[in-house]
Amino acid sequence: MAPAVLSRLTVMEELESGRLISIPVDDLDFGRTLFAIWQDHTELSVEAEQLLQFVTSERARRMIKGMRPQDPTRDAAGQSKKIRSSSVLSR
Repeated sequence: MAPAVLSRLTVMEELESGRLISIPVDDLDFGRTLFAIWQDHTELSVEAEQLLQFVTSERARRMIKGMRPQDPTRDAAGQSKKIRSSSVLSR
């Protein structure tokens, strides 16, 4: 066994069941940067323009923040919960 970095969405069921545990590590940000790309000198469709406007809006950021699943290793205030063992990652 070895520690791994995985998307929380990928292992949410295992975290909730207790089969895996999450070990919070302060001061690490695994956020992703996404890019929108298109060919140079290409006019975007109205729908593509609207999508770009939305995904870069503050409204979208607030929605995404609210959609994140509850972290079973943190309490409602976002503080780390005590974990049973930091050496056991899989049960």
